[in-house]
Amino acid sequence: MNFEKYSKRQFEARGLDTSAARELADELQDDVAREIHVEVLAAFMKVVEGLNVQGHNLTPYGEIQVGDISFRDEPVEGQCNLRLACDVVISAG
Repeated sequence: MNFEKYSKRQFEARGLDTSAARELADELQDDVAREIHVEVLAAFMKVVEGLNVQGHNLTPYGEIQVGDISFRDEPVEGQCNLRLACDVVISAG
């Protein structure tokens, strides 16, 4: 992640409460989410694996995306035995 891009100087140069500063904060949110996603996913997968060892059959539900990880134990469509999800929200402003 390019920390220099988000320096105090960069924010000050865009002005207080400006659309340019908001845009930079939005980019920071996205970069932080991408930065931590690999670690969050790895930790979440350990939990899923542990639950599956205990008899569950959790499988991905939908596409795994940055900030949105969902698994379900759904042997029959519409009959969900367990839903486990992780939603990550990063806020900057």
